Amino acid sequence: MTTATINCKFADWTTDHWQQIRETSNAWWAGELDRPLLPMTVIQDSDRPMPMYQHFGRGLFANLNISPQQIVEQLAWEFDRQTYLGDSFPSVNMSCSGAGVLAAMTGATLHPESSDDIWFKVDEVKPITELHIEFDRENIWLKRLLEIGRLVHERWEGRVLVGMPDMGGVMDVLSSFRPPQELAFDLYHHPQEVLRVIDEIETAWFACYDLFDESMKPSNPGYCGWAGIYSDVPYYMMQCDFSYMISPQMFDQFVKPTLVRTSQKLGRTFYHMDGVGQLPHLDSLLSIPMLNGIQWVPGAGQKPAGQWPDVYEKILASGERAQVVGAPSELLEIMSKTQRRKGMNTFYWQTQDMNLAQQYLDQIIMNQ
Repeated sequence: MTTATINCKFADWTTDHWQQIRETSNAWWAGELDRPLLPMTVIQDSDRPMPMYQHFGRGLFANLNISPQQIVEQLAWEFDRQTYLGDSFPSVNMSCSGAGVLAAMTGATLHPESSDDIWFKVDEVKPITELHIEFDRENIWLKRLLEIGRLVHERWEGRVLVGMPDMGGVMDVLSSFRPPQELAFDLYHHPQEVLRVIDEIETAWFACYDLFDESMKPSNPGYCGWAGIYSDVPYYMMQCDFSYMISPQMFDQFVKPTLVRTSQKLGRTFYHMDGVGQLPHLDSLLSIPMLNGIQWVPGAGQKPAGQWPDVYEKILASGERAQVVGAPSELLEIMSKTQRRKGMNTFYWQTQDMNLAQQYLDQIIMNQ
């Protein structure tokens, strides 16, 4: 099955375009699409006056000096410049509040280190035996994200998808309360206490997901996260960067159960496999029945995505889907080396070069 592609400026986006995105994405999720998904956005000049804050990085949402109303004005300026090609669509990346923001909703403090670098820390590091995690429904960051989402829907009436916040992986949230070195020792010395806190964070995670989901209904036209994959049923990009530090046995004991439960609860899930240190966990990940795919990020200092065809071949041969992070040229290289077209997609890609974007459309989707 081959479906049509999008070619639409934001000003012209309609519910018909959402239906096209829905049909194409469902075919891809079902394994019926005979091509990759290729979301691309071309950025062009706008006649709209430039807002005061011309930064769209993570620090935008984390700066309390910038009101939710000002953020929506920034978004309006951004949308006005966008033309959607391939399988792209208008959305708000709520990870602009930082990766792992659930930590800030459960007792940690959000620290914007720079415009694109946000950390979550606690003033007092408690022993794992004394640590208790609870979701705070009155948290300032939660309320801020909900207000931004509400204003987006109020302004664009369902034309724009509000993505899920980057709540973070359960163990990664825990590492905001127990620094990685201390947490690594906890796995050996207090495994039951670690599992107890994992259960508390997982409960908070689901509470946050459900609250945000319900708050965005019924206006939201679907589900999306920071990775830019569309779904018309509940979906999330799961992760555990901390697993880079642990053995496959510990991964199966402390990390995998949460991934299994999340995959069972949500309609669709991916896993963000970040760095070569996570490759030993690939077989375990591929054994999760309800997991739908893996995003492979080789990591800093490593070969780019296109030079890891064996990893993508293993993922795709198992029946899972794979997201390629990088320019569409990386996807082209993987397609050439694996001789595969189905089951892959690219990370949301932006360019100012319409001709280059069209070339990628011709090569990847039209197979020319």
